[in-house]
Amino acid sequence: MLQLIRKIWKRPGIRYLFIGSWNTVFGFIVFCILRFVAMPPLNTFFVVTITSVISISQSFLTQRKLVWRSKNAMRNEFLKFGCIAALQYIAGLTLIIYLVDYKKFSLLPTQLAVSVILVVVTFFIMRSWIFTSRAKDGDANQSS
Repeated sequence: MLQLIRKIWKRPGIRYLFIGSWNTVFGFIVFCILRFVAMPPLNTFFVVTITSVISISQSFLTQRKLVWRSKNAMRNEFLKFGCIAALQYIAGLTLIIYLVDYKKFSLLPTQLAVSVILVVVTFFIMRSWIFTSRAKDGDANQSS
């Protein structure tokens, strides 16, 4: 069983989904903590913004170390990662507002569909642009 888990874990897509799930839970926990500790002195905008900064930083570190196993310059990767995180947020918000407010789709299924689409798109962007050395090396060095 342990050998099967190791074999599955060698696949970047599986690690991406697992670590991404953890990052989502982590972000929600940070949001809840800040919500109950820092509000009302801080308003919703600041709580969401602080949560986003913490979550994006934590997500970058776990993606870099555990998913892509990158040894590239961290600064360049973090700048690219931040750009993609911002674009992903804007794209998600735009799509949801358009589909729910203008096309009258139901909110929750739309949120789920948009999230799934963005997760898939982001995986390929990370693999081909942000953490490029891992993508070029393939899975050959993943056991190191």
